[in-house]
Amino acid sequence: MNTPIPETLNMLVLTLTAAGAVFLLLFLVMYARLHAFIALMVVSILAGLFSGIPVKKIIETMQEEGMAGTLGFLAIIVALGAMFGRDTP
Repeated sequence: MNTPIPETLNMLVLTLTAAGAVFLLLFLVMYARLHAFIALMVVSILAGLFSGIPVKKIIETMQEEGMAGTLGFLAIIVALGAMFGRDTP
């Protein structure tokens, strides 16, 4: 017997996932001192997983439709290069 999930429960999970993602992003950037670009990528992947999106679809979206669709596949490489190439005192 497979009962469907009520719509309100599904909405509650998505709302808690979004709120948790915001708090995790703030924690990673402010307290863990992780670079903002890396923190945003990690939190985006985790939010997608908690929302029920398959890993394959998340990766495809990041490479083809999302960031890459707008800026090309080099956007991730350019952002990482800018992060690692900055002058550090």
